[in-house]
Amino acid sequence: MSVRSLIDKYGVSTTRPTQTADAGGAITNSYATSIASMTAYIQRGSPTEGILNGARRSITPTVAYIHPGQDVLAKDRMTYGSETWEILGVRTPDDRASIDHLAYTILALSLVGGEP
Repeated sequence: MSVRSLIDKYGVSTTRPTQTADAGGAITNSYATSIASMTAYIQRGSPTEGILNGARRSITPTVAYIHPGQDVLAKDRMTYGSETWEILGVRTPDDRASIDHLAYTILALSLVGGEP
């Protein structure tokens, strides 16, 4: 089964941050504005343990595959069910050598809300 055929597996929504400044000038991000609904194949890696800021944390690398030409950028957020990920990186088909049937966009994700 190809990755391209699996992309239609999950219906996800994406949001883009809107930055606002408070009275003190601090910038805050709001993710209320939905930019797109699309389908994606979400692939979770094996969880590993790491230390972040002196605390032990479980980290699960996650990758999403979407059809090319979708309007997504790093720092956007993707939601499926109760899980929300921040998009860390976007790799388009133009960024790698491939033939047409392998044309899909790869997203590196980091879980920011919900339980896997």
